[in-house]
Amino acid sequence: MNKETKKLLLELEEAEKLNEGQSQAEFDINELEELRRDKALRVNLEKELNILKEIFPDIDADTIPDTVFEESDNGKGLAALYALFYLKDMKQKEETAKKNEENSAAALPEITSEEEAYFTPEMVKAMSQKEIRKNYKAIMKSMEKWSK
Repeated sequence: MNKETKKLLLELEEAEKLNEGQSQAEFDINELEELRRDKALRVNLEKELNILKEIFPDIDADTIPDTVFEESDNGKGLAALYALFYLKDMKQKEETAKKNEENSAAALPEITSEEEAYFTPEMVKAMSQKEIRKNYKAIMKSMEKWSK
């Protein structure tokens, strides 16, 4: 639940309480308690952000994903949650880089001239349409050698 929705629900609850005949004094007491809870939440969030800044000095609060803030609302430490997010993100980036490296190693060799180019049937089958168009002449020359 986002802050705006929560605020609207609180305002609606307060209005309903007034309509039910609740005295103004009781309403004021409840409002003060609500303000104290809000202040305590803000103070706690500031502490959590300070801890986070100590661990990740270059972090900008705007770059913290909403999911991390939402989980911190459940009483978990913001710094720990962000560190977990950061580690997962780094691991995913490493895996992606590793896959890209493996794929580039398995890619077709760079051909500098059509004279040097020879493609096996398996290599041609593995090519994309773009690669086939690019290497069309060399593929045609290679095909002449396949039947020999």
